[in-house]
Amino acid sequence: MLQGLCRIVPGVNITQLLSQVKVPTLVLAPATSPVTPLSERVMIRDTIPGAHIAVVEGRSHEIYVDYPEACISALLKFPGSQRECYRC
Repeated sequence: MLQGLCRIVPGVNITQLLSQVKVPTLVLAPATSPVTPLSERVMIRDTIPGAHIAVVEGRSHEIYVDYPEACISALLKFPGSQRECYRC
């Protein structure tokens, strides 16, 4: 099943749906990812109304695995925050 998902994901483009998100959104973004550039995460933040971004310092795409403390810290700062960029 995971192999099938990995084949499908690169072809899926939900960009046009991002502006329809109506819930508070925090984009967790690695500062440097071997998979996607930070500019792509910033575009996601800018397209979702009122979204925030937390940039986690590190060189890994799976920041929630490699930097869980930074991700948790950003998540705990999120409620009530202003539209800004956190550097964790």
